[in-house]
Amino acid sequence: MITYKTLREYISSFSEEQLAKIPRIRSGVYLHKYIKIVVKYREKTYSPIWVYIGSLNDHLIIPRTFCSCKHFVIRVMSEKKSPGCHHILGQMLAEKNGQYRIVYVDGKELSNIVNEVIRYGRSKTLRRKIIHLYRNK
Repeated sequence: MITYKTLREYISSFSEEQLAKIPRIRSGVYLHKYIKIVVKYREKTYSPIWVYIGSLNDHLIIPRTFCSCKHFVIRVMSEKKSPGCHHILGQMLAEKNGQYRIVYVDGKELSNIVNEVIRYGRSKTLRRKIIHLYRNK
């Protein structure tokens, strides 16, 4: 049976070099498809989730714990046949290498992003924030 402890052990078993050799993981990291969502609340900031921006769908990621992709939900959570997905491994590599984008949001925007990804498979709110971020650079 696969548990969160098993998942964390599986993720920890990969070295940075091993992860970088997996094409599916490497491409997402080098194309900066991983977004760290930082929530500004009062005087503090929190980073509860990450988002993988895919060409068809976006995926919510709670580092080393959960991914909203179909593989994770079906194979890991339901059938317990796989210990993880490549999005979680890619997020870990992106974080280690500093190859990710940071988007600052408030609580309402975070709620909108999560709801859009769950409901529609992608977040227009997040994509607008990313476009706005890079237009103002």
